[in-house]
Amino acid sequence: MIRVATADDKKRGMDELAAQADIDVIAQREERLRKELEAHKDRKAKLIDAVGFALTLGDEELSADEQGIFPWHQNAATPKQLDFLESFGFNPYSIKNTYHAGRLLDKILLRQRLRLATPKQLRLLVKHGHPNPERVSLVDAGAWLDKRFKALQNRSAAWKQYQRR
Repeated sequence: MIRVATADDKKRGMDELAAQADIDVIAQREERLRKELEAHKDRKAKLIDAVGFALTLGDEELSADEQGIFPWHQNAATPKQLDFLESFGFNPYSIKNTYHAGRLLDKILLRQRLRLATPKQLRLLVKHGHPNPERVSLVDAGAWLDKRFKALQNRSAAWKQYQRR
């Protein structure tokens, strides 16, 4: 027996297609971001990647390709925005547009008001394996990094001493 498709079947099929399309778009965005981060992984630069910063904080909206709602949001970031972000160690080429720069600035200033780790400290905390870098206070981040660097320095000195023998 051949079953004739009804309007309900078509609507249900369209809903399933729309849901699958949303899932595919998110997966493609995550894959693109993963590839972008992988490409920059071996870079020795001391600049902070805006996408990596957003992903470290778990802020998916900040790492996404949001364009903002006003046409001027899509313009290139202003020189003042780029200068300010560079002063915090960000790579200016990782800033997508005015909207993205504004969102980053908001996040940085909020972290300052809450006395959380700076973006540079955050980068080092992640690099050296801190368990919760996004939640560390400014003072605790400094103490943890000092302790970590002293341990690395002592290990390096011991290695040099060992090599002289």
